Amino acid sequence: MRVGVAGLGRMGAPMARNLVRAGHAVTLWTRDTAKARGLARDLGCAVAASPRALAEGAEVVVTMLADDAASEAVHFGPDGLFAAPGARHFLEMGTMSPDHIARLVADAPAGARVIDYDVTICRPDDPIVQGISSFRLRSEQYCKLVDPSNEVLATTTFSGDDLWWIEGTVMPVAWKRRWDKGRVFYCSIGHELADLRQPQVTEIIRRGALWAARG
Repeated sequence: MRVGVAGLGRMGAPMARNLVRAGHAVTLWTRDTAKARGLARDLGCAVAASPRALAEGAEVVVTMLADDAASEAVHFGPDGLFAAPGARHFLEMGTMSPDHIARLVADAPAGARVIDYDVTICRPDDPIVQGISSFRLRSEQYCKLVDPSNEVLATTTFSGDDLWWIEGTVMPVAWKRRWDKGRVFYCSIGHELADLRQPQVTEIIRRGALWAARG
């Protein structure tokens, strides 16, 4: 797969290394051209002259940028990612404000994919999720290793549309467990502040925190 990576800081550079290691054809871009060229020499990959050029040569563009302002500069304008013609996948991996993410969704070029995913309640009789129906969420879909002794309360299933190698993987979204005399509650939802404003998410976290606190 042809993958473009924009942003080569503490998280972006290791992601680029892993993508190359996995056999993808990776092209890099960052504001510091010397930094991009140095990493490209180490990895044996290409460097794009601009965000637009990065997108033009990629099927998937991964951005790991510092904040809204950095993302704004990279996505928009005549040399921005969104100026490149054609359909492709955009994966925004930085922590941006909900308003900025909403603008990216609204202004993404025709054919770009906006990823929604389903949260499936799988223990409807448990007090933490009782009465809460399965729901849909627009946010980052986390993939985490889990302990089989956890009591899984809700899951999400990866479609494979964007990460083909984990198609069909069912991943816990919320779980609880006992640890000796203590209690542990986990919920992966909350990549963006807007996620926590969804009523089902708020209620699951509230109930889970209360359950854990009563240890």
